[in-house]
Amino acid sequence: MRCVETRARVQALAEQYHYLPNRLMQSLITGTSHTLGLVLPSVATPYSARLLSGVLHTATAAGYRVLIRETFYQLALSLAAIQMFIEQRVDGILLDCGHRALKRRMLSTRYFIDVKEMPPYEELPARDILAQLLALAPAPTAIIAWEDTIAALLCKEASSHGLRIPGDLSIMGFGNLAISSLLTPTLTTLKQHPEEVGKQAVELFLARLEGQQQASPIIPRLIAIPPALVTRASCAPPIYI
Repeated sequence: MRCVETRARVQALAEQYHYLPNRLMQSLITGTSHTLGLVLPSVATPYSARLLSGVLHTATAAGYRVLIRETFYQLALSLAAIQMFIEQRVDGILLDCGHRALKRRMLSTRYFIDVKEMPPYEELPARDILAQLLALAPAPTAIIAWEDTIAALLCKEASSHGLRIPGDLSIMGFGNLAISSLLTPTLTTLKQHPEEVGKQAVELFLARLEGQQQASPIIPRLIAIPPALVTRASCAPPIYI
């Protein structure tokens, strides 16, 4: 009974003086920090920002904090971020590698142009990019931009040169941002569900952590979240030969 009364008095005093528990001391006792590290290319990119939203919502609900580091697509910064998180004893690290993997999936690297520009793309050389693409032989009949904002800038530049979209050139974006339905013509794009990607990543981490605590074997898993093609007016229908 005395223990119960003492606990009640301690809790009352803690509430009266707005006591906050020392997470550092708790981590030393439990061996866990209840912290996740998240490595992103840039929180300014719409995809990464929405992925971050999914991570924060799911991690916070599970009682985890999230530390964030931006890499700006630089390998040295990525390695430094990982090392920092290891030193801070986070319980897990989530990596968003960015769009560089897109290059490996192209049929020909001749048609891949790295814009080397970060959002909000205020200095994106849309004219030079379009000229470089149209100078190729054979000239492309369609452009896939890795983000809707870039696609919008290319649409504007192409129209200023008298190119009909999609009559002369089809243009497609990624992300299904609000701007994609406001353009003229409206923009065909790919809906990628980044919030769900972030949510699934945190849930996978939590499942693996539970497996470690129960000394269960960790089995690698591939989680596929299929994108959805949003067909609008900026792309001509495919021609099958």
